[in-house]
Amino acid sequence: ISGGAVMPGIHVGKLKKILVWAPPIALQQEFTYRCRAIDRLRASLSSSLAVVDELFVAIQHHVFSDQF
Repeated sequence: ISGGAVMPGIHVGKLKKILVWAPPIALQQEFTYRCRAIDRLRASLSSSLAVVDELFVAIQHHVFSDQF
């Protein structure tokens, strides 16, 4: 856009000639699908871990308060 040098030795004309590989849209969509699935699993596991932690605390409380 500027028509001048971007950095010393690198000009806009040279940058316009660079080819950048991009995966096909179907592959990008598959990647997005898998990332979202992983995010859902992570959230589910995090929620399950919170429940397990709560149960563990409850069991500890029950065990140690009834013995003494």
